[in-house]
Amino acid sequence: MQNIYNLNTDAINRLTGIDPTLSPDWQEILEEIIPQLDEESQTIVKNTILSPKGITYSKSTGKFFAQKPKTLAQILQSSALHNKQLIKAAHLLQDIYQATPPPSDTPQSYDALLFIDELESALSYLDKVPISSERHEHKQRNAIRAASLYEIADWIDTITFKMPKNIR
Repeated sequence: MQNIYNLNTDAINRLTGIDPTLSPDWQEILEEIIPQLDEESQTIVKNTILSPKGITYSKSTGKFFAQKPKTLAQILQSSALHNKQLIKAAHLLQDIYQATPPPSDTPQSYDALLFIDELESALSYLDKVPISSERHEHKQRNAIRAASLYEIADWIDTITFKMPKNIR
């Protein structure tokens, strides 16, 4: 058994880089690294790295589970958003992927540069929204950003991009 402080950098980077939503092999990584650690180190990893990412361990099954992140729609419904510009920014981000037709058997094709411009503009608008010094508004902005990026990442898996010719 190893102590967390004796793990090599690659193992630590793999642990800290785990994102259950974006990494399909996150459970295999944990099953490989966690058993190498002593009990105290396992607790440290679970509390400091895994728990903030929504990953929990079930003693009954001996497996790790992850909570799905909230969707942008859930955040807009559940949060008491009073900042109208934050709400507008959330809708701008939502429009990027919801204004498209539903997925079919053949992937839809989208202009890559147009998509990037829209995404960059919406994220820039979100970043520039004036918010009060209250902590909950900062948390709401971060939650909107995270939820929209996760949803966009899922959407990107269902489409293809058209790249303009002669672009470097």
